[in-house]
Amino acid sequence: MEMLNRSAVVVRPREPYLHWAKKDDSSGVAEGVFEDLRSTPSIYLIREDEEVVDPNELVKRMWSEIFKAMLENWVKLPELWPSNRTKKMFDKWFEVQVFECVFDLVEGEHIEKL
Repeated sequence: MEMLNRSAVVVRPREPYLHWAKKDDSSGVAEGVFEDLRSTPSIYLIREDEEVVDPNELVKRMWSEIFKAMLENWVKLPELWPSNRTKKMFDKWFEVQVFECVFDLVEGEHIEKL
């Protein structure tokens, strides 16, 4: 087992994200997708930074990238995303947990980007 040089950021959407997703949801799947994202959240790996002891500080720096990724999960076209995104809005739209220790239990196999 090897420890990775990453921290894991677990992101679950909150009600404001659902309201945004439902706005143009003609197929009616937003509610189910929202529940899926709550029970099986998105996980983002962020690099460890030796100068920043608290990984939550890294999230404060990277919230915009995480916000974009979460919006893109629902709508691929950035012009349809809210244009006035702020850290305060991010905090209202998403629940975030940070885990400092990430372990790779698969021995002898390198992690691949897909």
